[in-house]
Amino acid sequence: MILFLGGDNSFTIAQHIKKLRQQYANKYKDALDEAVVDMAVDGFAELEQSLLALPMFFSHRLVIIAGIFSLKDQVEQLESLLARVPDTTVAVIDGRGLDKRTRLYKVLASLPKAKIFSSLNPQDRINWIRTEAKRQGATILPAEAQYLIQRVGSDEWLLANELSKLALATNTITREVINEHTPKNVHDSVFDLIEAMGRGQIARAIAVYEELNASGANDQQIVATLMWHYRVLTMALERAGDDELRACGIKPYSLQKAGALIQDMSIDDIATAYELILDADIAMKTGEKKAHQAMVDLVMQLSEK
Repeated sequence: MILFLGGDNSFTIAQHIKKLRQQYANKYKDALDEAVVDMAVDGFAELEQSLLALPMFFSHRLVIIAGIFSLKDQVEQLESLLARVPDTTVAVIDGRGLDKRTRLYKVLASLPKAKIFSSLNPQDRINWIRTEAKRQGATILPAEAQYLIQRVGSDEWLLANELSKLALATNTITREVINEHTPKNVHDSVFDLIEAMGRGQIARAIAVYEELNASGANDQQIVATLMWHYRVLTMALERAGDDELRACGIKPYSLQKAGALIQDMSIDDIATAYELILDADIAMKTGEKKAHQAMVDLVMQLSEK
């Protein structure tokens, strides 16, 4: 049997593989032979040997195949090999990292036992957070789940890690608990920074920057995030359409927050700010200024503008 697990949701794919391994281990117990083949490291011959081998001391073989993207130029050979896999072998193909546009992806996605895991939409992500919290012995309301996403981001790996910490801290996850035990998302903090600078609140802007620094965000990361946010502001100011936003990887939540910041901004304001950010970036990389000093100067300049 050949199982292909593909799609954009790498977290769910990883969890499904973990679940399958446990299920087969429980089902066959001492009768299961398991192998892992990483095609980014092992060659095609190793894959062929693993898939075609007959179990000598076990009744079944479970072969986990990672790094399948390495076979994008060997589609026909792989198709031929998969057609010869014996019934005693269950092959699980990990599709993470495989480009959907390739012929290899399309061939594997058309297999009878293929499962495609798409990225969660906003409501599904909230439901997933609540289910995951319950699995770990805690409860969280929808509003708090949404706040957790705003606080730490929408990446499920990061959310799962933060939920584990929160569930250890309390049985009821509230906004206060989230604030106490999770770091604030860098993007949201940079929005706060831009807002303070836009209002000319130099002291508050410096304080937000120092908080970002203290939370572990380095100065190059903050500069890169500022650049990205000013691009979002430009898109908001120019009233970019859905297709343009999608092409730039900008989500509705980011655009919604940007809308509140552009009330008193013009394209010239954004262009001037972007030039100052680029100057600060160059000053850091050339050693003209220490990173911290370059950032403090930048925050002050943008606040004055």
